[in-house]
Amino acid sequence: MQIKGNRLFVDGMEGCRLAQEFGTPLYVYEEGLVRQRYADLVRAIPCDGLRIHYACKANTNVEILKVLRDAGANVETVS
Repeated sequence: MQIKGNRLFVDGMEGCRLAQEFGTPLYVYEEGLVRQRYADLVRAIPCDGLRIHYACKANTNVEILKVLRDAGANVETVS
């Protein structure tokens, strides 16, 4: 996310354009940042057999769950 000339950009896309195209409220995620933070977490815990579980009750967005799964995360389900 960046601010340029008093305008918000998310992953190179202008926030106003995204809102116009998809409506509001709008939740926008940067896939590369999600992947990077997960990789940072894995590197920060050097442990054989490490299994990281994402608590999907924090965010049940299917596309985010797919990104985390592809990165190697497991999911803790919502009751």
